[in-house]
Amino acid sequence: MGTYATVPGAVAADGLGPIPPALQELLAIAGGHHRVYRDAWNEKLTERGRPAVTDPDPTFKTIVQRNLSRAGSVAEVGGVLASVEGVLAANGLTGVSQFQDAGLQQLSAAVHMEVMQHAAVLKFLLSGNPVPDAFASDEFSLR
Repeated sequence: MGTYATVPGAVAADGLGPIPPALQELLAIAGGHHRVYRDAWNEKLTERGRPAVTDPDPTFKTIVQRNLSRAGSVAEVGGVLASVEGVLAANGLTGVSQFQDAGLQQLSAAVHMEVMQHAAVLKFLLSGNPVPDAFASDEFSLR
């Protein structure tokens, strides 16, 4: 979410060239979806007496920032973002099986489906195969 907002400035600062309009649009749309889901998760957390999450997992954030800083092209930046979506999808899938609460399971499933769509669009924009794997995996979940 915050990552998506910083990508255009970072790409420009690194002199990687212009971001294609389709990728700009995806960054805006996906970033908006991520904000909506963050707010929904925080609502569920605070309803249960837990603190809202305001920052990403610090280890994951560090890895993403390092990979973005190493990207040598806009396409490589897109690849990093596709990896981010893959981790978010794995987290959503993990939540479906780990949560006992139906509302949390539904939110996890919604996140999983949405970020899989983001990943497919990114893959398509990067001239890859946009068809997701036949079987979803939680292999890269942060949980």
